[in-house]
Amino acid sequence: MENSKIISYLRAFFELKIYRIFYFLIFLYPLYEPFKYVLLFIIADVVYEGIENIFKKKPARELREPVLYHPNLFVQSFMQLIGIGCRTFYKPPKSIDWHTFTNTASFQLPFKGKWYVYNGGLTKKNSHSWSIYNQRYAYDFVMMDESNKSYHEDAGKTEDYYCFGAEVVCPADGKVIKVNDGMTDYDKPGSINYWTKDFRGNFLMIKHNNKEFSFIAHFKSNSIRVKEGQAVKQGELLGYCGNSGHSTEPHIHFHVQDSASFYWGVGVPIKFASLENGWLNNGVVVENKK
Repeated sequence: MENSKIISYLRAFFELKIYRIFYFLIFLYPLYEPFKYVLLFIIADVVYEGIENIFKKKPARELREPVLYHPNLFVQSFMQLIGIGCRTFYKPPKSIDWHTFTNTASFQLPFKGKWYVYNGGLTKKNSHSWSIYNQRYAYDFVMMDESNKSYHEDAGKTEDYYCFGAEVVCPADGKVIKVNDGMTDYDKPGSINYWTKDFRGNFLMIKHNNKEFSFIAHFKSNSIRVKEGQAVKQGELLGYCGNSGHSTEPHIHFHVQDSASFYWGVGVPIKFASLENGWLNNGVVVENKK
């Protein structure tokens, strides 16, 4: 066997894919699951990949596409890790019984018309991201057709998705305290742009009161119509749905948290006054008739 092939096989066997460890840190699994199982999973995954590449006709490095990570993503992930760790040990999130929970602000859906709840819910089982405290009660919304597809044609472009460019409206009265816009929309739906400088993409945060802050993300590039410090009313146009940041397809990400700090905040349940029973879980179509 040629030396170059041996080196290539060894490299494939021992090369850890950064994003796997990267996401273990983000989700902070060591605090929620026995750490030894995480290590076993990583080791087994690497061993499997190494063996798989040995039996391929070409060395693994010739078959892989390079994955680049923007340095700021590691900074953001570290900040998120620190925030979750501090809340875990210093000020742990309190258990919330959503059946009896009431919001101080009156919330409506952050869009007009019918949308599908693609991700999110009220329990650990159907939560958007239970172990990421601020997104514990987050939702991802997309538009679906009668065939339960969120796109037309071949879904090869962001413009093929029904919700791309759709209006995003204010969920409750408040004041805009943070706006980030100008990031490009990722033009490869179905995959994640790891070279984006902010996994939140184009986003904004609205303060409703001292304990409720709305966070809405993945706006279309240069589409946000409000400014920091601006007072906004429920139903007011905020911008347009896009595919910026870490987004596999155009959608609206929406959650409410108890702090103005994205990394320090803890999510709270959202009871939508515009819905009959108020509560939402994934897998249903909802409509904002206002």
